[in-house]
Amino acid sequence: MHGGGPLLGRVDERQQLNALVSGLRNGRGGAMAVLGEPGIGKTTLVAATSQEPGLTVLHVDGYESESSMPFAAVQRLVSLLHDHLGSIPARQRQAVSVASGRSDGPAPDRFLVGLGMLSLLAAASAGQPVVCAVDDAHLVDAESLDVLAFVARRLAAERVAMVFAGREEPVLVERLRGVPHLALTGLDPETAVRLLNRSVHRPLAPPAALAIARATGGNPLALIDLAGESLVHELPDLGISDEPVPIGRHLEEHYVRRVRQADASVQRWVLLAAADSTGNVDLLSDAARARPGA
Repeated sequence: MHGGGPLLGRVDERQQLNALVSGLRNGRGGAMAVLGEPGIGKTTLVAATSQEPGLTVLHVDGYESESSMPFAAVQRLVSLLHDHLGSIPARQRQAVSVASGRSDGPAPDRFLVGLGMLSLLAAASAGQPVVCAVDDAHLVDAESLDVLAFVARRLAAERVAMVFAGREEPVLVERLRGVPHLALTGLDPETAVRLLNRSVHRPLAPPAALAIARATGGNPLALIDLAGESLVHELPDLGISDEPVPIGRHLEEHYVRRVRQADASVQRWVLLAAADSTGNVDLLSDAARARPGA
């Protein structure tokens, strides 16, 4: 998150990712896993890195509603690369086609699916380098994540970069073993204050801004979301220490207040969406229109 302006800070992190992307032009592929807590700026950092000209950027997002569907993310990636299916070996093409639902057949060999995806990405990079950005990787189905990690560990000779962005959860860390990790932490106090002041209507007094930066641990999403709250004015008087306080509670209170201020129909929608795991908008619409107790 960067509050509607250019990315602030993250100099070292951007250098690492830019080095990965720059290597593509010299035929050196590679991968990186950007891991951190919610709101820390993983998506924004990866997006900023992928904006260099002369790249083909493929986006694959993880969705909770698809996390239990085998090869769901692979299917979406194959749909972006379908023009190159004819250029990969027949056995790999068959495995990828079955995994992505394009062909019928027994459960494919995961090794062949991985090789097929590697071949597809290599074929796509023949024109210009390819960056495959996998966001919310912790929500990607296990089968797809294994395949993508398999590919990521074998990109040395291709003009392809695989960049994962996700929460630093044990399962994700284990499945991405062998892929270099970049741990994303909070912004330094100076950068956090700059982001906070860019997100409020008028700059805060330096002591107040610094107190808020410390209280949020430099989490960009927390800084932006709390910029317009009364907490902005209250924090300097709360005796906040130099140790960051848990931002989860503040963010939860912030969103609870916003929901409680909304119309009853909006509150009903939010409650239904929180209880739903399908992501089916039509189902939610029908449930929202139904009378309570019906």
